[in-house]
Amino acid sequence: MGLTLEEYLRERRAEEVLPWDHLDSGLSRAFLWQERNRAREEALTPDCRWARCLKCGVCGKEVKNLLFPAPSEDLPLPEIKASGITVWYHVGLRKEGPFRFLSQLELSKVLERALRRSGLPLAFTGGFHPHPRLSFGPALPVGVASQKEEVALALEKEIPEGEVLRRLKAVLPEELGPVEVKLVPSPEIQERVWVFEVSGPALRRLSAPDLEERLSRSLEIQKKKGKQFVRLKDWISEWHLKDGRLEVSFKPGAPQFWTLLAHFLGIPASELGRLRVKKRAL
Repeated sequence: MGLTLEEYLRERRAEEVLPWDHLDSGLSRAFLWQERNRAREEALTPDCRWARCLKCGVCGKEVKNLLFPAPSEDLPLPEIKASGITVWYHVGLRKEGPFRFLSQLELSKVLERALRRSGLPLAFTGGFHPHPRLSFGPALPVGVASQKEEVALALEKEIPEGEVLRRLKAVLPEELGPVEVKLVPSPEIQERVWVFEVSGPALRRLSAPDLEERLSRSLEIQKKKGKQFVRLKDWISEWHLKDGRLEVSFKPGAPQFWTLLAHFLGIPASELGRLRVKKRAL
């Protein structure tokens, strides 16, 4: 294309045509150059909402620079007190469609936003960063769908299970919606086994003897602290193959789930994207 790295990255003079001159953000070229020079001098530009007009070029005949009093810098923050008495519920959530690609941390943030919209009397943690009291079980592998994921939710007072379910359905999409709500004495979530339904073109080539043989092998995986050998039979407790579909039971928290599954099926990692994996509700 006739470009060199030195020519492309060199410093431009003010009178030159710049690569972004065809873009119009409303700010004048003169103002942008002025701001560039002020930045090099480490000079602050005041906010024109409560200071003088900066002649940036955005305001015109229809838009005027309306001045307001500067906000006070010592406004008190809203106080959210830590909850005393809490009532715990177990909420079973779907995790299907595009939501199966949410990590545990992303799911937690989505739920917090939805809970604040629900109007439920949420119980909050204490400290400098209070947030709704939620408790999760072992994290589901990213990319795996689920018929029901258990989440423990704390409220400040007891509300009928049906009402909690109704309010959650109103603020969550169907593919991430609640399927049941149960009042429970404690937030502890116990899952002894994960049962997955696996389908896809790769399963047509599987045979029971091959699966049984691979189950007895050891696999070397790379972890943060170095390489580790893992035996598949230590994590896969049971499996059934029928009509090109596989039902396999994993212990919760299996390390590098997708690596273990690919090794068990005898397929390269590139074929994992063609599989459909869903955790079954027990």
